Amino acid sequence: MVGACLSLPSPFYAATVEPSAEEHVSASNVFPLVKMLEHTLQEEIKAAPAAALEMGNQLIRQLREKLYSITFDPQRVFQLVQKSLH
Repeated sequence: MVGACLSLPSPFYAATVEPSAEEHVSASNVFPLVKMLEHTLQEEIKAAPAAALEMGNQLIRQLREKLYSITFDPQRVFQLVQKSLH
């Protein structure tokens, strides 16, 4: 059970390694990473024990709440770009 819980954050690491190495990350790279991250988490929790399943579901929920509002809302993306330029 502990091992299953500890492995859940690993997709976040994998999804951030490449963008972290780049000076500028384009939105066209971020959108697929967010979808890949969600898919990977869903696959990881399919055979997980109850505690890891709950943790995985919470991670997916947070991913959707925090990142979908940014990545799939063009107005939100525009606002973030404007803030980063100032």
